[in-house]
Amino acid sequence: MPYESLRNKVAVVTGAAGGIGRETAHRLAADGAKVFCVDIDDKGALATVDEITAAGGTADAQGADVSSADDVEQAVTAAVTRFGKLDVMVNIAGVEHFAAVTEMLEADFERVLRINLLGTWLGTKYAAAAMTGGGSIINMSSLAGVVGFPGLTAYCASKAGVIMVTKTASIELRAASIRVNVVCPAFIDTPMQRRAMSVFDQMLGADGASIPMIERMQGRMGQPSDVTGTIAFLASDDASLTTGTTFVIDGGTSACLS
Repeated sequence: MPYESLRNKVAVVTGAAGGIGRETAHRLAADGAKVFCVDIDDKGALATVDEITAAGGTADAQGADVSSADDVEQAVTAAVTRFGKLDVMVNIAGVEHFAAVTEMLEADFERVLRINLLGTWLGTKYAAAAMTGGGSIINMSSLAGVVGFPGLTAYCASKAGVIMVTKTASIELRAASIRVNVVCPAFIDTPMQRRAMSVFDQMLGADGASIPMIERMQGRMGQPSDVTGTIAFLASDDASLTTGTTFVIDGGTSACLS
């Protein structure tokens, strides 16, 4: 359902060139928000803007590396300059790297943490400074931040860290009327998820087993729209008393694992 309170709110979405980030930008724009799309793939971010404006929405974009403090600060400043304020920040940009714990290189481990964890912290930091009238920050973790997955040491560590950044920030920012929540999806049909399932099958020696496993656990592969509805709710005034909360969107997978 559309959230009328999102009309004319200004939202920054990182990772907006593809996957859940792109779909989030579309959803917020469809609900009437003015969306500033941020991605290291600046052409992809602009393509998302073109799609939104073609559908009658309002959007703009800027390329940025979320692991760079200067880039994130400049992107937030550009959004405020373009649209006059900032109400919503959605930190989605992220990467994965698959390697066994004994084989992962230090540089690869650090890269995942810089983008996923440091990038989320930077987005939270600079968005909070710009939200002079309160607002909502929504961070993207994963089921991998709650349970372990083979080959994803760095990814799991980074996403667990995102949950704790969110909880801590939610306490610190209450006085500023800024809500901070985290979303933990699992098995959403995106290119990253498809790569992950292929690696799981190889590492576990169960070729082609991932899709049947998901169907048994949650009935189907999730779609980005299964996540963007929760993000839109958290961005809206309907969630005015919701902060510091972790939303697991996994079709019951974690219940099957507990």
